[in-house]
Amino acid sequence: MALFSKKDEDPLILMQKGEFKKAIKLIEYKLKKNPLDFNLKIKLGECYEGNKEIEKATETYLEVANEYIKSGDKNRGFAILKKALKISPENIEVKEKLKNLEEKQSEEDSFSFDIEVEEIKLTEEQEKLKTLLKEIFPIGENALNKIASAFELKEIKEGETLIKEGEEGNSLYILLEGEMKVFSKDFGELKEIGLLKRGEVIGEVSFLKGVKRTATVIAKSNSRVAELSGLKAKEIFSPYPQLLETLDNIIEKRVFDLISRLKEEK
Repeated sequence: MALFSKKDEDPLILMQKGEFKKAIKLIEYKLKKNPLDFNLKIKLGECYEGNKEIEKATETYLEVANEYIKSGDKNRGFAILKKALKISPENIEVKEKLKNLEEKQSEEDSFSFDIEVEEIKLTEEQEKLKTLLKEIFPIGENALNKIASAFELKEIKEGETLIKEGEEGNSLYILLEGEMKVFSKDFGELKEIGLLKRGEVIGEVSFLKGVKRTATVIAKSNSRVAELSGLKAKEIFSPYPQLLETLDNIIEKRVFDLISRLKEEK
């Protein structure tokens, strides 16, 4: 007999519903089969955090950060340590590891594209995108120029689906014009759970966590979006672990807002 039903096989769905204890059991079960799955371990830490088990969450984030650092992926290690610091600001081990990483990185790299001599000229549309990006990401002008120039603009007609729950996809989107409705499957039926407006980020969960799309997004009106493919993002975001942290914060806020709204509806 299966331990979990098909509708419970996605930890993110359980997390969105606020069922953190159930999600923890599911992730622990999955980790027995794939103990080196870092994305699952990060989700486990997020579940502990959502369940107010801060010590366990911190320990889990530390474990994942150490593994990333050992493998040479200092940027991801840095981003996970920042997550740990956010929930455990007085944790000595977390602070020391962050300090060591920052000192080493300072010697190797300035963490900024602003030292580049090459000037990137943006189109009028890319300048508008840059203005929106500036409100999301705390980085310098040259870095913003490089990121804005990597996005591609797309027109989405009213009623057209931008992303669909359960499908593969790693692109990140910024909504430039229009509005988009967000839907999630509830016992096989689509339920509207949110409305996105100009300047909002779309697709950040799959982009950041490497999982299938966790919601369906449909244009409420004729809209325009800027798309950054996952392949381009690796090159663009690699010097900036703080950008990944910003996206993580967006995910956390949306999950919290959804849980709060569901509680109010009950």
